[in-house]
Amino acid sequence: PHGNEAPEVNLSAELCGNCHTDSHHPTIDEWNEYESEDFDSETEASHSEPTESYAKSEGCVACKSTDGAIKNLEKSGVFNLNEEELPSPDVVKEWRITCVACHEPHAAELRVEDESKLCGNCHNSEMEKLEPDGETTTVHHSQWGMYKDSDWTTGRGHPQLGCPNCHMATRSIDEEAGIPANTGHTFDVNAELLGSEYLTGEVKCENCHQDLATTIEEKQAIVEEKISSIESLKEEATSAIKAENNSELVSTYNNGLFYLSFVEHDASTGIHNFSKTISTLQKSYSMLHQAKNGAEKLTLQSELSDKEDKVSNLQSELSDKEDKVSNLQSEVSSLQSDVSNLKSKLKDKYGLPSVIGALVIGLIVGAVAVWLSKRESE
Repeated sequence: PHGNEAPEVNLSAELCGNCHTDSHHPTIDEWNEYESEDFDSETEASHSEPTESYAKSEGCVACKSTDGAIKNLEKSGVFNLNEEELPSPDVVKEWRITCVACHEPHAAELRVEDESKLCGNCHNSEMEKLEPDGETTTVHHSQWGMYKDSDWTTGRGHPQLGCPNCHMATRSIDEEAGIPANTGHTFDVNAELLGSEYLTGEVKCENCHQDLATTIEEKQAIVEEKISSIESLKEEATSAIKAENNSELVSTYNNGLFYLSFVEHDASTGIHNFSKTISTLQKSYSMLHQAKNGAEKLTLQSELSDKEDKVSNLQSELSDKEDKVSNLQSEVSSLQSDVSNLKSKLKDKYGLPSVIGALVIGLIVGAVAVWLSKRESE
C-alpha cells in the first residue's frame, strides 16, 4: 500500500512535541529551555554539533547522536560501538540528542528500566577504567563516576536516589492550580520543588531539610572555595613546571589536573558525592603542590649550582691573580737586588780615590795654565 519506498524516519523532538506540550504536558517546552548553544531549532535536538572526526569516533558518537545513543544502549557496556555500527556523520549531525534517545516511541516507555543507567550511559567518564596516567588532564562528563558510590545510591542516610529524583522531579497533578503532570525536562535541580508539597514519590527532602536550597549552597560554597584555592595553586605550579619541564614532575602535575577536571566536569560542585569530591580535590591539591614544590626545588638547586660555579670561577681567578702578584713581587725583589748591585758597582768604580785623582789632575792642569799665561805675558 505504501509502494516501494521505505517510511521516512523522523527522530526529531518536534514530532513528539506536537502532543507533549502546554501546561499539562510541558515536556517539549522544558526541553526547549534546556537547549544548548548549538540547539537545532529545526529538529529541536540538543548538544553541540560534532565535528567530522567526532562523528566517526565511537566514544563521541554514542552520546552526540540519537542513533548512536540508541545503539549504545543496546550494548552491555558503555561506549561499546564498533566501526560497523557507527552511524554516518551526516546522520549524526542531523539527529543529535532528541526524545527517542531515551524513550522508545512505540512502547511509550524508557529504553532501559534503570533510569540512572540511562543517564549514566552518556554522563560517564568510565572512571572505574580511567586512571591518572601522567598525560591525561581532562576528564569529560564524569557525573556517573562521581555519583555511583555516593550515599544517594547506597541508602546510607538517604533513600536510594537516582538521577531523575533530583534532576527530573515530578509534581502531582493539580489541573486547577495549573500544576502539570510531568516536569523535569530542563534537567535543572529545583530546590524549591524538591521541598514542595506537590512533589510526588516517597522522597520528600523537606521532611529532613527545612531549607534545602541553603543546604545545597553551603555544601557547594565549601567545594567552590577549595576549587578556587586549587586554581591559584595551579597557576603557580604551571609557572614552576614550565621553568623546569621535568618529565616526572610534569606527570605529577598532569595527574593533579586530572583530578581537578574530574570534579569540575561533574558539574554538581559536590552535591553528587560530597565526600568523594573533597577527597578528589585533596588529591589534586596534593599532586599540584608536589609538582610545584619539586619544580621550585629544582630551580633553586639550579640557581645554587650556578652560584657555586661562579664562586668556583672567582676563586680560580683569585688564585691566578695571587700567582701573578707573587710573580710580580719576585720581579720587584729581583729588580731591587739589581739596583743594589748597580749602586755598589757605581760606588766601587767611581768612589773617593777617583775623586782625589780628579782633583790632582785639576790642580796640575790649573798650574800649567798659569805657567803658560805668565810665559805669554813675558
